Amino acid sequence: MNSTALEHKAFRIQAVVEEHTLQQHGMLPMFVRASDFQLPTALDYAGMAPHRHLKGKTEEEVGIAPMHIWRAWEDTSADTGFYLGAMSYRYRCTGAAADLAAAGAHLRL
Repeated sequence: MNSTALEHKAFRIQAVVEEHTLQQHGMLPMFVRASDFQLPTALDYAGMAPHRHLKGKTEEEVGIAPMHIWRAWEDTSADTGFYLGAMSYRYRCTGAAADLAAAGAHLRL
């Protein structure tokens, strides 16, 4: 892969993140459905056995949110931090006002 191909791939990934997965509040969920990049729903987990860490109990019995919620958001802070780091690095490399504006427009933390 050459630098032009790498840049093209990075812009494609950035477009998917910004157009499909970045949430209104500026956070990036850990899981989205591959088919449509939407957050999972209870139907996506219907019929699934309880997660092994629940030791056979349901989320309700343990007192936590349903699986489709906690799995989608469990590493969100790390994912959002990596994205912010990448956006910051890009701005530091280019010094371009457009890159700083893009980071500010998408990351409302």
